[in-house]
Amino acid sequence: MSKFDLNLPQGILSLCQFKQEKIIVVAGGRRPEMVWLKEVASTKKIFCADRGIDYCYEAGILPDFLCGDRDSGSQENWLSAQNDGAIIKTFAREKDDTDLQLLLKEIPENSCVVATGIWGGRFDHLYANIFSLLACKKKKDATIILADHEEIMVILGAGEQVTFVPTQKPTEISLLPFASESKVSISGVKWPLNGAVLSQNHPYAISNELIAEAVTAGCESGCSGFYLKFMKTILR
Repeated sequence: MSKFDLNLPQGILSLCQFKQEKIIVVAGGRRPEMVWLKEVASTKKIFCADRGIDYCYEAGILPDFLCGDRDSGSQENWLSAQNDGAIIKTFAREKDDTDLQLLLKEIPENSCVVATGIWGGRFDHLYANIFSLLACKKKKDATIILADHEEIMVILGAGEQVTFVPTQKPTEISLLPFASESKVSISGVKWPLNGAVLSQNHPYAISNELIAEAVTAGCESGCSGFYLKFMKTILR
């Protein structure tokens, strides 16, 4: 199986399946640290959902695509995106789908998506964001990584594996089941698992600790989230 590496400021993610295109999705949740965002956005296409346009221009990043109902992003930045040649789609404020859900419909198939501006804020927003990205993974055959300077989560489908080589040591490592049952493994941590079954009724594989130079997690069946928590300040 082919692999590729994704460099993030906190370390390197070695992923189990090559993807044709690398995209960063910038949504309107917790503001990513600007140095972090600028580094991660390098060499990737930039897709923004409404207020995500503010984070992009604050970091000095030009968007490729922008969509939303224009109720949270700066109108000045929306106009700048238009003048800078971004593809723009606008929607009525009274709609069923969220801005992020509308944006994810535009993601090319077989892409690697790093979604930021996802964490923080209201739980209902985070819940909708996670499951919308999970649906995008299934529909688009995409690799999905939710990330900012504080948290990273790789969504692993059946047969997928990821290795993380840190430059900043995570404070917490967890595996979260996103199916009724998921069979998972993890090594390089204080409490390893080998073919363990996690259920949504008993999500016990949380708050693990790194004890090696790298951590590897895999999902044999079902679907799971490989989650990493970091100190707020990126150590360089």
